[in-house]
Amino acid sequence: MKEYDNKQIQHLKSYLEEYLNWGDVEHWSTRNFDHLSERIFDATSIQLSVSTLKRFVGKVAYEGKPAPATLDAIAAFVGYQNYADYCSRSKELEKVEVKKVSTQKLFIYATCIMMVVGAGVALAFLNLSTFAIDHSQVSFSIRKVTTGLPNTVVFDYDVSKVPVNMVEIQQDWDSTKRHRVDPGKNIFTHYYEYPGYYNAKLVLNGSIVKEEDLYIPSEGWMSVIAYLEDIKPPRYLKDDEFQSDSVLRVSEVVYREINGIAEDITLDFYNAVDEPQFDFKNFKFKATIRFNLQSGRVPCEFRKLVFFGTKKFIRIPLSIPGCVSQNKVKLGSHVIDGTENDLSALSVESGKWSKVEVENKANHLSIYLDDELAFESTLIDDFGKLAGLRISFSGSGEVKDLLLSSGGNEVLAME
Repeated sequence: MKEYDNKQIQHLKSYLEEYLNWGDVEHWSTRNFDHLSERIFDATSIQLSVSTLKRFVGKVAYEGKPAPATLDAIAAFVGYQNYADYCSRSKELEKVEVKKVSTQKLFIYATCIMMVVGAGVALAFLNLSTFAIDHSQVSFSIRKVTTGLPNTVVFDYDVSKVPVNMVEIQQDWDSTKRHRVDPGKNIFTHYYEYPGYYNAKLVLNGSIVKEEDLYIPSEGWMSVIAYLEDIKPPRYLKDDEFQSDSVLRVSEVVYREINGIAEDITLDFYNAVDEPQFDFKNFKFKATIRFNLQSGRVPCEFRKLVFFGTKKFIRIPLSIPGCVSQNKVKLGSHVIDGTENDLSALSVESGKWSKVEVENKANHLSIYLDDELAFESTLIDDFGKLAGLRISFSGSGEVKDLLLSSGGNEVLAME
């Protein structure tokens, strides 16, 4: 694709170097890359590994191209909506010689560029500013082409009756995932690889004018081997390759397969319920969990519990004790970073069965590990209905004695 050609990728790499102003990449340390990974996550809620960032800037040799998700995250970090937006808006800068400048000069340079771009945007919208967009004259609908996963969704839009020159479709809750579409056309499609609840939006001239709920259920438990930063397509495990009755675990054949994979991967167990109907404000979860793969490939072993709401989600990380600094608890729009908070209680020993309980009572969230309170916080967002669960392992793991309920109603259970 043209927007992912080497010239544009190299331009973004140079722009990132200027944006950071850390000097020559050759002198960047692993600590620099750790800090960059954290800053990108804080700004975009997208986690890029140190190895991915080193490959992107050329610190280590890599013949392939960065994954689209990597390009989108870096473009969002430096101030654009996504990589496509960066490409379209930076064409006029491609002939500008890239220079290493001081922080003060970089500020002046960036300010000038922002003023020029801002003036252009102001002029572009000047004739539209007196027109309020009549939402009744805009249509937006979505349609899944099949059931199950993977799945393609067709977005049908019509903005022909309103004065607009920028039309974007946001595929889910993440505002960095906006795709600019042609105002004169009507169809945009997007490929979804994972189950969950997605709130799609039609964005006109930067403002959200239509929203449609999109729910892709898992049809029971499903298990996926996923490669970090999407360097390879996910592998959906067949029914006979994992167990989901009294315990969640992969077969011995798949376990050996995972142990032999050289790349960073996660093993994910999903259960996205068919019709969310129970309140997120009052749910209880309990399970016994064990990380059971020590290949040495990933020094920091992580498990993640993700509770999906129809509007937002909660992500709870659990790590071995030595890696708690890298834990980041995400409670909707609120992120609690282990580099600035003591999350040492959110740790479990490798290879040991650990009892985990999560209770949300009137939006007061409590997390217990082996019957000890490990974390608590008040939820500030509206999460909607309880839509499902993902349990993720850096490598492989097992889950038993699982029960998820809301207001006394059983949502998911394994006995």
